[in-house]
Amino acid sequence: YHHRFIEVDGVLIESNINYPKYIKMITNKPIGLHLHNDYINIQNEKESTAVIENLDFIICVSSYIKNRVLEVSIKSKCNISTVYNGINLKRFNNFKVEDNIKLKNQLNFLDSDRIIVFAGRLQESKGVKLLIEAFLKLLSFNNVKLLIIGASGFSSSKKTKFIRQIELLTKKARDKIIFTGYINNEEIHKYYNLADFCVLPSIATEAFAITTIEALASSLPVILTDSGGMPEAIDENCGFILKRDSNNLSTDLYNTMNLLLNDKSLLNR
Repeated sequence: YHHRFIEVDGVLIESNINYPKYIKMITNKPIGLHLHNDYINIQNEKESTAVIENLDFIICVSSYIKNRVLEVSIKSKCNISTVYNGINLKRFNNFKVEDNIKLKNQLNFLDSDRIIVFAGRLQESKGVKLLIEAFLKLLSFNNVKLLIIGASGFSSSKKTKFIRQIELLTKKARDKIIFTGYINNEEIHKYYNLADFCVLPSIATEAFAITTIEALASSLPVILTDSGGMPEAIDENCGFILKRDSNNLSTDLYNTMNLLLNDKSLLNR
């Protein structure tokens, strides 16, 4: 494959840490890694150091990921930088009223409904079960609904054991919790535009969260956890950061959602 690299200026690898050593064998051009995940860190120091030795630069999707890389690259000449992931802002700010009405009707939402949205894979690590438990305490608000966007894994329609657990939990809420299943990224902005605010209570370590940026681009306040690179996207002017290692995360979620539902001026601001 050496001939394929003769005319290029460099090689950029998307997040796969197994490729650099092989590409290094067939080119002397600069090799970079666009790092989307927490793959290079002090916990895997030996393997991480070996990866870095074959790279000229690493572009990290958050400062959290950058700092994890720096823990094992202090003596390396590899250039480490942060470039946040982005989205098409025009798409998230540009929607038709008729589309909004049509989608509300499809989901059986009323104009008076106040909608909380979650978007992400339906896995325990995303905190969706904690969110549902917290939401069940809000049922005294007759017009509050929870819109859950996502499937077990990207476009998967498989019902995992965990999904069956949370579906059982939602029976207590009757028609107050709506699952959309997987929604194509080209359509997802329409769903955000139905909501009053967004909750992303991940209990895993997230490299960064595009869902946070999508929610903000849709003019939604965001409640999230201090998980990895997620807090880098917001501050006190546009959301709330909760401690994910709190023993009372479900209660903290309830209190913060309750605050936004009761304080309309805060919600609007």
